[in-house]
Amino acid sequence: MVEFIGVAAAIPQLAKYTFSAFNTLPDLHRRFQKAPKTVNRWQDDVSLLSSLAQYYRINPGLAGQVSVDVLDRFSECAEDLGLQFKKLAILPADGSCSRFKKSIGIIRKEREINQALVSIIQRNTLISSHLLAQPAIIGSANSAQSYLPSRGPHLWAMPISRTSSGVTSITAFEAICSFVGQENLLADLTRMMDHAVGRCVVMAGPSGIGKSYLVREFLCPPRKPHDVTVFWVDATTSDTISTSINTRLRRISLPEVASPSIGDPSAIMAFLESVVLHEWVLVLDNADARSVEGARLTEQLSRSTKGRVLITTRDRHFAFSVAQASNVIEIPAMSIADAKQLLAANSVRRIDNDSGSADLVRYLGYHPSAIFQAARYMTTHYLSSSQLVASLRTGMISLLAVLDLDPTTMTNPGSLFPGLEHTTMATTVARYLSLLSCLDHAHLDNYLLSTIACTPEVKQALALMKSYYMLRPASLRPFLQLDDLVAKLTIAVLYQRADRCQNVVSALDIVAQLLALSADGRQHRPLGPDFEHALCALRALAKFTTEAEVSSATVATAVAVGTEVCRHLVLVGRASEAIDVVEQLLSWGHNTMSSLHQAATRLHSKLGTAYHSVGLFEQAFIITRTALRAQCQLNGNHFDALHSLNNMGVLYQDQGLFLKAEIYHSKALELKQEVFGSQHTETYITLSNLALSLQSQKRFGEAERMHRRALRGRKRLLVSAHPDIYTSLNNLGVVLYSQGRLHEAKGMHEVALTGRETVLGASHLRTLKSKGNLALVLGQLGDNDRAIAMFQEVCPSLKQNAGLSHPETINSYRNAAIFLHREGKFHDAQTSMMEALAGLEERHGKGHEQTFGAHQYIAALLHLQGQLQEALDVAAWLFDMRSEILGNAHPDTECSREHVAQLGAELDASLQGSLTIFSCMN
Repeated sequence: MVEFIGVAAAIPQLAKYTFSAFNTLPDLHRRFQKAPKTVNRWQDDVSLLSSLAQYYRINPGLAGQVSVDVLDRFSECAEDLGLQFKKLAILPADGSCSRFKKSIGIIRKEREINQALVSIIQRNTLISSHLLAQPAIIGSANSAQSYLPSRGPHLWAMPISRTSSGVTSITAFEAICSFVGQENLLADLTRMMDHAVGRCVVMAGPSGIGKSYLVREFLCPPRKPHDVTVFWVDATTSDTISTSINTRLRRISLPEVASPSIGDPSAIMAFLESVVLHEWVLVLDNADARSVEGARLTEQLSRSTKGRVLITTRDRHFAFSVAQASNVIEIPAMSIADAKQLLAANSVRRIDNDSGSADLVRYLGYHPSAIFQAARYMTTHYLSSSQLVASLRTGMISLLAVLDLDPTTMTNPGSLFPGLEHTTMATTVARYLSLLSCLDHAHLDNYLLSTIACTPEVKQALALMKSYYMLRPASLRPFLQLDDLVAKLTIAVLYQRADRCQNVVSALDIVAQLLALSADGRQHRPLGPDFEHALCALRALAKFTTEAEVSSATVATAVAVGTEVCRHLVLVGRASEAIDVVEQLLSWGHNTMSSLHQAATRLHSKLGTAYHSVGLFEQAFIITRTALRAQCQLNGNHFDALHSLNNMGVLYQDQGLFLKAEIYHSKALELKQEVFGSQHTETYITLSNLALSLQSQKRFGEAERMHRRALRGRKRLLVSAHPDIYTSLNNLGVVLYSQGRLHEAKGMHEVALTGRETVLGASHLRTLKSKGNLALVLGQLGDNDRAIAMFQEVCPSLKQNAGLSHPETINSYRNAAIFLHREGKFHDAQTSMMEALAGLEERHGKGHEQTFGAHQYIAALLHLQGQLQEALDVAAWLFDMRSEILGNAHPDTECSREHVAQLGAELDASLQGSLTIFSCMN
């Protein structure tokens, strides 16, 4: 039997190398050079397969267990390959021509032969799996060639055999061919087992992290001495303990233990002490407080002189109760390198680029069991890692399908979470896992958890989540995080259940409570995490429920939370996310919202603000105007209507209708002074906006006085680092710049920029706007190099964060082009202006006057570089477009006509000639 096991154990390693050769296509030159080694390797592989085929045929123990046809096909395939290799073998007597021909033949047949080897090895794997499952030839762990199979009642119950001397010893473990990484943990385990205080070592970690597999690898030579007996017990429940013990005792012809008491391993430990003459190790796999009594275990170990106990558990609390802290190993998730290696080792299909495999293992939380199942899924469904992770993210493939889980069979929600399925708390744990997965589960602070844990039962459920590694410390203290894979599985399973609405609504109520406490000033903590929780809860509500499934009160709560979330996201520069979540919410609850007049119009008004922040002024104008009309009908002096009135002025300002903007701002200021008083932050907002409309009409003196009044008032009412103070400083800097007071303007913009970088961050839209304003001032002061450098920082950041078509992005690229032009860097100026043109065309289309202006500037820059033909092409196109849209008598059309004529004359003078014919020049 030893011979069979040894050969069978070599087959997966042979498969690993063969699959590696099959999946790797090196360059032709290297393949040609390695042709002799390749054929020698093939011969070694087939020699091993032929020996195995011969063993299958002559071993009498295999009779009747494997079909003769299967063995015949296996032998024939191996013999056929052997004959091919004899023809391809490069002999010492071969001449250079013969060697060349054979090498070419090897390269041509390389793929075909590799495929044949793969086919034979796969057939052998099936035979080996069948033989290992037969009672007559059990000689190793039933799962020796799989990574992390489904846990059953006899999983990892290792057989022991009676020696001639009557001493029991374990059959030698084979090294697991697909074992990857974790060398440091194996070294720690070896050290602890040699020097453990109390003779008990515990390996703790979440389900699927590879605890049993690590112990299995540890028990393989050379780590385990040959004279140590190992007795492996599945300690999941009292039933599995009894089954494992009695199965082992029957196998070595010893009497069974009559109904071992739950949690009492003393019977098997006493047996080991009396029968085994040397050292022994009792492995209690998947134990916890329900299946093993730590006190009895410790007491029995204290009387042992030869024994040690090695426990694997999912329960952290149990781990530290049965062993000293120095004897507990908590297993982390795999490193990304080990995770990618595990994926490659267990997939024979398509492991594509590093990026795809890295994305997949990251999506699976670096959990070995999930990675192994994903590798199997990729193999059977012919998918690459990139294809699989993309399908998982879009929902085209269910995570449950990849992990081979069937939610329809999970009547007990706790069965999704191994270790908790037999507890009375399984349903409560499942419910609150569902609730937490609706929130920002990567940032769960203690205040939030204490708000959720309003009853002893919920507190116990949260404690169990922490003990079973579902809730663990996050990298950003003091937060906890829900394990990402647990959250994904929770969403995949529990949102198919009837109680999903209750869980989602509970999450929404929690965040509404947190936001209400913040608004009342009763909660002194950072607000950012609360808004992230609210954002996640709103998305879960829109995704996993329907309007008809919830009450009108829930819809009203969602509208109120959505309004606050939208306001916050716009404030922190995430207006695109605000638009997305509010649009989802409006689509989800539009029927009920028609009766929530005031709340719904407030939400629409905030949506208009978000559209304005991303530069979509037309949509913002329509939404804000509609909201204002509805609010005026409800209560014209209500502060919601005043906000919308102010916002209408801002939108008119952005459209260049400065007089209308002044009218709206003046009316809003008048009403706000009546409602809030003249010294209120709301009043100062409108005062600043009115100053901007006056400034646009070149009424700089009035505008400056208003900006200074707003700045003084805000400094008096707000904290020194408030964003509104930096807004006033920025606005005052702009009006000073417009009056030519450049040094004063520079000072204002420098203070505003420094403050905004500190408070809002370097990539916030307002911060980038301040940096652009400072660059303009520096350029006007003659510091073009510094101005250009700042614009080269601002432009890409605006493009990334606000989008190419945002007005601020377009203006920044245009300003950068102007300063580069001044420095004589015409090509760089052209590149910058091309970016501005792309943004203008995306925003307005090709026929807009601003787009025409960008084309004209680009034609001028080409002209300055001496690229006359290219300049003429642009100018001619621009002339035709302006003639068609603006008419021949328009001044811009006349300007284009003159430019075309000038370029044509210069081309003629330089003898370049132009092949372009313009009908307009007739």
